[in-house]
Amino acid sequence: MRWAYIKNGDVVSQLERVDADDAKDIDGGPDAFLVDFLTENKGQPIFLLSCGSRDESYQTDTIDARVKRVTGPALSNVKKLLLQLQLITSSFSEIKRFSPDRIICGRIGPLLWVCFVLSKLYSIPLIHSRHNSVDEHNSSWPRKLLMAIDSLLLKRIEGVICHGPYLKDQMINRAGVQPSKVVEFDVGYQSYLNSPEQSVDSKLPPNPNARYLFFIGRVSAIKGIFDLLDALEALLLKHSDIYLVVVGKGEHSSRLDQEVARRNLDDRVIRLGFCPTQEISSLLKQAHLLITPTRKEFPEGRCMVVMEGLVMGVPVIAPNYGPFPFLVKDDTNGILYEPNSTQQLQAGIDALLTDDKQYKRLAEGAHQSGQSLLEPELRFSQAANTLFDQLGA
Repeated sequence: MRWAYIKNGDVVSQLERVDADDAKDIDGGPDAFLVDFLTENKGQPIFLLSCGSRDESYQTDTIDARVKRVTGPALSNVKKLLLQLQLITSSFSEIKRFSPDRIICGRIGPLLWVCFVLSKLYSIPLIHSRHNSVDEHNSSWPRKLLMAIDSLLLKRIEGVICHGPYLKDQMINRAGVQPSKVVEFDVGYQSYLNSPEQSVDSKLPPNPNARYLFFIGRVSAIKGIFDLLDALEALLLKHSDIYLVVVGKGEHSSRLDQEVARRNLDDRVIRLGFCPTQEISSLLKQAHLLITPTRKEFPEGRCMVVMEGLVMGVPVIAPNYGPFPFLVKDDTNGILYEPNSTQQLQAGIDALLTDDKQYKRLAEGAHQSGQSLLEPELRFSQAANTLFDQLGA
């Protein structure tokens, strides 16, 4: 079987992280689906394609991976348009030359269009892999036009696999895909839970009475890091034993450093940068709360870090929109607050710092919820194969 997998993210960087020739099971984090796919199809010819801010390639005996440059800080709008046109022509010819038996496309926009045309011209079964929400706020009319084209194609491809129940609901009820053509998948966390203990003592202050509040993910305004900083500023003065721990990097990492320094919070905001999945599981064992303050404008699809927190028995504070209510049950395993409301976010955090009885009840609820997430009904590759098998492909 020859596979073409067109995906989000920088696939070359991912392959370098996971060791493509000897990919081990990874539960959680951005590499989980790629590792699952490589493990399931080891030894079979695979063409991998993604977009980013550089042109790069990666080859092994069975893997041919490419990253196409379409973005960059110094690119003019004309240059971006030219790169998009180049992406369409080059990806069409490269996928055609590879002659795949099956195509999985996790992208929307030009690469989805290319895959759709190839599928129809050469009778190649195509499915879409969905990881982000259909909703986008304040879209311009050109963006709405592109989204309309995507929606039209999604109704006409062979099927869609979705990460979690929220996206399955969106594909059926918002994108209009037939229910019989939608299959849900998820990651599991048994190996994550059982991963060897990593030494993280040096990363956190040696304070046995400290309570650590974790933010894990991309350091970006749209992921709510500055809303969280606003909400916590007064609470850090009120509760002398709490620390904000930020795990991850992003386009606003430098801005975060500046804001922390401006507010004189350097000794209370611990910025760890990128941490491998194995370290995150160890860090979460020391977490008092996990906070995911994503703003409503971001098309969140599943939020894997919430799943990681619940598996580790950590109460989660999250906005009440999109996929979050599918995981966080208000006053049962965490607290839901009005999206983009710094006041409600602050109130939710303060409640679980002040009311020990409520905190213990929610921690127990988080643990119970986490047990149901250890083994999914279908993993990524199982869902893809299920759909392709239904098609007789």
